[in-house]
Amino acid sequence: MDGTKRRDFLKATAIPGVLLADEAPTDAGGVILMQVVNLENFEVKTRISIDDFAPGFAPGKPIASVTQISGDLELENTLEEPEKITPRKSTWNYKMKDGLMTYTFPPYLFTILRFE
Repeated sequence: MDGTKRRDFLKATAIPGVLLADEAPTDAGGVILMQVVNLENFEVKTRISIDDFAPGFAPGKPIASVTQISGDLELENTLEEPEKITPRKSTWNYKMKDGLMTYTFPPYLFTILRFE
């Protein structure tokens, strides 16, 4: 470990096939990264709960940044085609109700959700 204290405060429930790869606070300011891989060939709707987390957002507009990488499982970047697989960035205006939010992970996709 790098000396960073990890807490067990991220919980997610999903159907089999989704691997919750990792979660970690990134700094003392409360940024949380959630890294998820959907190993299935179909979308997976997932409920997410983050305990003891107060997002820093304008009232009524919780936003997480989303970075996703997808592509055919046989694809790879080459010198001739260095951008066959590239990350896409977007934002997610999530709605939290009773401490839960729902996200649908597309098939065969690596996703990083960043909550601040």
